[in-house]
Amino acid sequence: MVLGLVEVASADIFDKLESSGDLTLYGEFAVIKHDNSNGGGLTIESSGNYVDVESVRFTGLNIGKDGVEDLITLSNQKVTFTSTVDVTGALTASSLTLGTTTITEDVLKELMDLVAQLNSSEDSQAECLKIQYNTLKKC
Repeated sequence: MVLGLVEVASADIFDKLESSGDLTLYGEFAVIKHDNSNGGGLTIESSGNYVDVESVRFTGLNIGKDGVEDLITLSNQKVTFTSTVDVTGALTASSLTLGTTTITEDVLKELMDLVAQLNSSEDSQAECLKIQYNTLKKC
């Protein structure tokens, strides 16, 4: 065990490096690298509360930022967003649930077909559409 400041230009550590304080890397570029051709992995964890990487905070299965730690929550086969989601590109989904109503691709196709029919209709009276039990129908 070494107490106090130690400056090392290069070192190979084969078992464990422990520190009760900060570990600071200096230089224009710094890398923390895990190299294991036998598989394995690299774990960064906190036995206290959270891990901050730049401005992103990881707390258990929550991803957020300082002050709002649960913007995204991960669970088995589910991702929960607790805030607004802005999409600037395409959003692809096989179904969309709004509240208790699920809109499937088939319902959307039927809606588009009905809208196309209404737009091509020479009848000047507005037609009525309703969605009932996930089925789009004319009134």
